Amino acid sequence: MRAGWRLTACQHAEQALLDQRLLMVSGRQYQAILDMLDRPEQDNPGLADLFSRPPVWDAQ
Repeated sequence: MRAGWRLTACQHAEQALLDQRLLMVSGRQYQAILDMLDRPEQDNPGLADLFSRPPVWDAQ
């Protein structure tokens, strides 16, 4: 019973985070975000390692 509750809590937390789409920023901050997105991609071994792991909400 307890594991089911934890799974439900994790699913709700995941959905709450995924629902955060609206960013309230100043014009300068918005331009900084656009500039960052326009930069060429770079290798990031730590990020690659993180994304290669299964999400904690899928762990059983």
